[in-house]
Amino acid sequence: MAVVGLSWPSNLTHRPNFTISSPSRSSSGCSSRCAVKMGKIAAVILEPIVGNSGFITPKPDFLNALRKITNENGALLIFDEVMTGFRLSYCGAQEYFGITPDLTTLGKIIGGGLPVGAYGGRREVMEMVAPAGPM
Repeated sequence: MAVVGLSWPSNLTHRPNFTISSPSRSSSGCSSRCAVKMGKIAAVILEPIVGNSGFITPKPDFLNALRKITNENGALLIFDEVMTGFRLSYCGAQEYFGITPDLTTLGKIIGGGLPVGAYGGRREVMEMVAPAGPM
């Protein structure tokens, strides 16, 4: 299984072999990269708005294309909302862009600035995690 790691110019030079990089953040670039691994994608993980490499916003159809690709592959769409959660809008980038990911990660914004992290998501996914699920 592959994990799609969408990337753009940064100082990171090493990319694990199990990731697919799509530097363009365009729906066509992402679709063509993912088509090579169709049926083998486990998850797509991304920051909806990239903060540490400059304030890079997605093109209008980009997140919708990712949602479509993950649905077609039976893969998870995971938003890293450590920077955008509760800042971009009350429910983060997912509310702002109207895209519902399967999982969301949040950081110290939920702890009032204290070092804390959390994740949440769709019931079907969360029920796979202990104590309710097998993992």
